Amino acid sequence: MQLASIMVVDSNGTSQPGQLGDATLVIGRAPLADIQVNDPTVSRLHAAAWTENGVVFIKDLGGPNGTFIDGKRLHGTISILPGNEVKLGCHTRLKLELSADGANASTSNFQTTVPELQDPPYSLAFAVGSNAEREEVSIRNTNNLRETRINGTTGAKLLSLLAHALQADRQADKSSDTQGWRSNESLANDLWKDESEQRISLSVLIHQLRKTLLEQGVDPACIQTEPGMCRIWVEHVTLR
Repeated sequence: MQLASIMVVDSNGTSQPGQLGDATLVIGRAPLADIQVNDPTVSRLHAAAWTENGVVFIKDLGGPNGTFIDGKRLHGTISILPGNEVKLGCHTRLKLELSADGANASTSNFQTTVPELQDPPYSLAFAVGSNAEREEVSIRNTNNLRETRINGTTGAKLLSLLAHALQADRQADKSSDTQGWRSNESLANDLWKDESEQRISLSVLIHQLRKTLLEQGVDPACIQTEPGMCRIWVEHVTLR
């Protein structure tokens, strides 16, 4: 079996490896990024890379300086192969490598993105409007009372599914390290009842949602992922 890994070289010539597995790998300047690069032309969350059915994909996350594949600016998502020239911003390069059974594969700790277990200062409230498409989720920082609302989107629906799972597990008095986890497969099935409705992968949806939260002042680490699994981790959940 072939395993995919990438090597990212930033504007200072610093090389950083990352192995692509079940989780999505995000490259950018932010501490949240799985591979953090020192390049002022790269956005905080610049691009995401992942594998699906043995195919490697890269997605530009909308930064002003863009992602380029063989000299052409990327709009959205594309599959890549070894030998493609991938450039992030003006200076950072990405190289794809394939190896058999992990031999010579680069390693990184990005696959498990669960921070040290603690209760973040957030309360999450979920409400359903006239139909399932009008779900609304509000996340409030209990320290400064700042509130972020996400309405009527697939991201809001994902948050509501994770909130229900977390509340159910807490009511069942499960241990903290097992509370709220849902498999990516079950989440995708609930989010998209028909495969024809699915426009993006779940991994990309999670990273887009994290980016939205980050832009609105919410620590995106409250959405935690492990290979094949995801959960929301907040102090309080209110379902109404």
